[in-house]
Amino acid sequence: MDGGKYVVRQLNKLLSKYKKSVSDGYVCSPLSLSRTVSARSRMNRESSRREYLFVVETLPGWSMFEVTVHREGNGSGHEFSDLDDISRINMYGFQSHCTDDWRLKKHCFCVKVERKPHG
Repeated sequence: MDGGKYVVRQLNKLLSKYKKSVSDGYVCSPLSLSRTVSARSRMNRESSRREYLFVVETLPGWSMFEVTVHREGNGSGHEFSDLDDISRINMYGFQSHCTDDWRLKKHCFCVKVERKPHG
């Protein structure tokens, strides 16, 4: 499992799901993985669930996220944590100025959409 890439794919799905919550003329830029800063795992013996704690850095914006991903038993499937479990661990300042939606605010890197002239 490449956990960092998995986390970024899930973040991009989230950004896409709520894209109508962004101001006209802007979009939340798709994120790409700059690097996986850390990855730790532990087994929850009561539930036979493995928990992975990832810290990833994404571009644009050098955003840092901490997220827990769960994996049931020894299977190959992944169960991504709820949105509440995703933490932005560095400041985002003005990067998310194009949305007031709490689901996007800490994840969105706003970029202006270039409009092509008609004709």
